[in-house]
Amino acid sequence: MSSGEVTFNTIEDGVWRAFIMLDMYSPYESVAFSKTFAVGAVDQILMSKEAYSVGENVEVSFYNPTGARVWIGVYPASSDPSNLQGSTAAWSWPCGTRTCTGTNQYLTDGTFELSVREGEWRVYMMRDMTYPYSSVAYSDLFIVAPSTPNPTTAPPTAQPTSKPTTAPPTNPPTPLATTAMPTPRPSPLPTQNPTPQPSAPPSAYPTSFPTSFPTVGETQSYAELQSRIAELEDIIKQMEDAGCTV
Repeated sequence: MSSGEVTFNTIEDGVWRAFIMLDMYSPYESVAFSKTFAVGAVDQILMSKEAYSVGENVEVSFYNPTGARVWIGVYPASSDPSNLQGSTAAWSWPCGTRTCTGTNQYLTDGTFELSVREGEWRVYMMRDMTYPYSSVAYSDLFIVAPSTPNPTTAPPTAQPTSKPTTAPPTNPPTPLATTAMPTPRPSPLPTQNPTPQPSAPPSAYPTSFPTSFPTVGETQSYAELQSRIAELEDIIKQMEDAGCTV
């Protein structure tokens, strides 16, 4: 079953918890358990809340049905109930103060407040007056921690009652100034006219060619050879100027 109620009729007097177990073999491991509850006239310590803010008083209720002399103290939640050592975080006689005398130390029930610093604690009830103390009842764990402030939200700003109007401009807008495009710089003119390429092959070729060349073994002077070479160079020059390839 996923939910339901269970009734027990044979629980002896005392302070108990109810546990839920998935384990079927002893020792059992619980997956959930209840707060403490009392059966019969038994000593009991109850807390009003499970968590308190720093600076907030902790409310404690107790039941001492036998009317024995008891006192109530706050110790770390991890303390051994039968061997309470060290200083208490707070303590009181059952009347709610440390100055109770006489029958006010033997009250059978009551509720009072204690100031407890930050931490995880339990409240223990002791008859033992000899250190280390052994408790006869103790509360569930409770926490004292700094409170988390709620974020504050600024109140909404009042809505305008009328739509704001913007006056039209009194003067027409001034047109943006235009910037003249730069005039491209002219390329410098050539200092010499280009030599035109011939449009047609020359109509005439040199007409003067040497009429004779020395034969093998013919003797000529150096001056005559130089003259002939000059004539040939002049003819080559004329042919090149006329567009011939030599």
